[in-house]
Amino acid sequence: MSIHGGFIIRKDRNWNINRGGTISKIGQHFDAIENGQNILLQIEDDSLVQVVYDDTLELITVNPIEKNWSVIGDFFNLNWNFDIYMRPRGNGIFESEIFHPDGEFKIRWNGTWNNDRGGKFVKYGEIFKAIKGGDNISVGENYDDMIKIIYDSNKEEFVIRTV
Repeated sequence: MSIHGGFIIRKDRNWNINRGGTISKIGQHFDAIENGQNILLQIEDDSLVQVVYDDTLELITVNPIEKNWSVIGDFFNLNWNFDIYMRPRGNGIFESEIFHPDGEFKIRWNGTWNNDRGGKFVKYGEIFKAIKGGDNISVGENYDDMIKIIYDSNKEEFVIRTV
């Protein structure tokens, strides 16, 4: 994600359970404080970070990430206004975080529309073609599922799995 200023982590899109804290350095964990203050960041405008919350140890880590593929679309009520950056797994494979699709989505490079991929989803676990500039991806009426996307940039293929 790209963050300008500060943020709070909250559970199930609800403010009743949330975590804040004080970051000392990018890449180092810090205590997650229940109902804590905004986590303030000082980063370059075009820098991207991954926020990791360990709910067992109550720790938060903000890691820098290289620019890469991201998922954008209708999920978490974000209406195409927010990218979830994918993790590189090696050999041209990228994997999304787990998310709940509220509608259609695509992947794109560096958070811009200069290089995006869509395709026609068939069913969970089945490989389908990633098409440059292709149609938005829809999982049909399966909007109650939590999913993750795996993209093979060498073969230009997707697979979507339920989690």
